[in-house]
Amino acid sequence: MMYYFKRRNLSFILAVLIVFFILCLPNSIKTAFAFDFFGISLVILSIIFIPLFLWSIHSVRLNKLNLFCSAFVVFTLFTSIVAENYILSRFFIGIQFIYPFIFLSTIKLDDDKIAILRDFSMITFFFISFQVILASLGIMKFNSVNNTLIGEYERVATTAGAATFTAPVLLVLYAILNLIVKSFKIRVALLLLLFVSVFLTGTRSALIILVIASLLTALIVFSFKYQMLITFTLLVLFPVLNQRFKIMETIEKRNQNAMDYSKGDITSGREERWMVVFDKIKSNPEILLTGIGGGNTPYFNRFKDTEINIVASPHNAYLSFLFEHGIVGLLMFLLILYQLVRSLWPFYNISMFIFLFIIVVNFNTELIIRGASFSALFFMLYFVLKYKRNELKKM
Repeated sequence: MMYYFKRRNLSFILAVLIVFFILCLPNSIKTAFAFDFFGISLVILSIIFIPLFLWSIHSVRLNKLNLFCSAFVVFTLFTSIVAENYILSRFFIGIQFIYPFIFLSTIKLDDDKIAILRDFSMITFFFISFQVILASLGIMKFNSVNNTLIGEYERVATTAGAATFTAPVLLVLYAILNLIVKSFKIRVALLLLLFVSVFLTGTRSALIILVIASLLTALIVFSFKYQMLITFTLLVLFPVLNQRFKIMETIEKRNQNAMDYSKGDITSGREERWMVVFDKIKSNPEILLTGIGGGNTPYFNRFKDTEINIVASPHNAYLSFLFEHGIVGLLMFLLILYQLVRSLWPFYNISMFIFLFIIVVNFNTELIIRGASFSALFFMLYFVLKYKRNELKKM
C-alpha cells in the first residue's frame, strides 16, 4: 500500500479518485455538491481535475492520436462558435470524450499505478454489481430513479447512472480487472458476477457484447480441451439455470418491454430517434459541413444541467458527432477510434474484445458513452491494454 504515499503517484490517484467517486456517489449528493462552470453544473470534485488537466498539457507527446485529438478540440471550438449561443458551454461539453484521453496519455503506467487502478476498479465493480443485484431483487434502492419491472426482476439505476449506463461501466471495469488481477480463479469469479449483473440491468447491448466477447475468447484463446470443458459445462448448467432464474423468459419480456415502450420497435425507439436526426440534416444540409455545436444531444448526467435546449437524442454516438460537429468532426472521431484499435491490434483477450465491441455496439446504441466519466474509464482500459500488450511483446 506504500504506492499511495509516493508523490509521483499523486496526480494519478486524484484523477482516478474523482472518476470512481462520481460513479459511486448517489445523484442526490452529486447534485448537492455541484457548482457552475461556464454554464455547466459540475460535481465539486471536478475542480481538482481542472488544474491536473491543465498541468498535464505541457507533457503531451506529439503522436498521431494526440494530433487527431488536438485537431478535434480545435474543430469543436469552431462548431460551438457556429452555434452562436452558449459557446463555452457547448465547447466544454463537446470535448468531454477527448480530454480524459489527453490527460491519461501523459501518465506513464507502472506497477504502482496498475495496483492503484486495480484497487479502485475492484471496489467500484463490487459496489455497483451489488447495487444491481440487491436493487433488482427489491432488497435495497440506491438511487432516486424509478425502476421498471422486467419479469421477476426490476430494471434499476445505480449510483453510476441508468441501467443503460451501468452495464457498459461494469463491462469496462471487468475488462480492466481481467488484465491486472493475477489470480485466474478471481477473474473467473468476476466474470460470473459480471454476467449476473449485466443480465439484471436488462441492457441488451451489454449482454450481447459480453456473450460475443466470451465466445470469441473461448474459440481463439483457449485450447481445444478447455473449449470442450466449457461447452459441456454450459450444456449441463444452462437448462438448470434457465429454469431456476427464467433467463430466456426475462430476455423475451425485456424485448416485449422495449416494443411496448416504442410501439412495436424492438430498438426501444432508436430507429425513430435516428430518423429525427436524418430529417433535420435533410432540412438543413449545411449541418453536414458545420454541425450545430456541442450540447445539442444529451450525453451528460442529470447533475450536469445546462440552459442549452436539447435538439435531438439519437442514442448513437456516431450520429451525435455528425449532428453536432458535421462530417469533418465525425471523420476525426473515426480516425481517433481507428488509431486506438490499430495501436492495440492484434491482442486476443476478452478485455480487448470488450473494448472493440463497445466501439461497435455501445457507440451505436447509446450517447452516454460520450460523457467524461465513461470516457475516462474507456481510456483507462485502452492504456492498460496497451501496457499489457507491450509487456507481452517484451517476453
